[in-house]
Amino acid sequence: MTTDAVNTSQTLNAPQSPQGSPDAETNAGPPRAETDDPVPGSAHDVLSRQIDALSLRQALLDFEMANARVLDLTARLVESNARVMKLQRELDTVSVELGEQTDRVHSLDTARSDAEASALNLRSELATIRSSTSFRVARRVSRLAARILR
Repeated sequence: MTTDAVNTSQTLNAPQSPQGSPDAETNAGPPRAETDDPVPGSAHDVLSRQIDALSLRQALLDFEMANARVLDLTARLVESNARVMKLQRELDTVSVELGEQTDRVHSLDTARSDAEASALNLRSELATIRSSTSFRVARRVSRLAARILR
């Protein structure tokens, strides 16, 4: 292609400005699409700003709701933590009391075992005494004395 053919091709392919000359378009800057950059004050621009304002209001409301929820959850967490601490103290107190009661039960079991062992020893000693000759003689003398005194 020659230089003239290239210039003619560029002139034919260049977008036409409202004045009709390709040079006016080049001096005015890049071509504008109507949907990309609306004319200030147009209905599209006003609607776009209203939508942006609504979106911002909704985002602020969403933030306020989320913030209120965080505050509520934090308050509930603090209350739950206080309750857990109270229950832990009660559990500690009950655990100490249970330990004391267990010690008492163990002490009573030991005393009971000792008492049973003593009773068994006393029964054994009583059986030994009753089986002795002197006890049998004393018993017969006591019976005879009771008969005489009647």
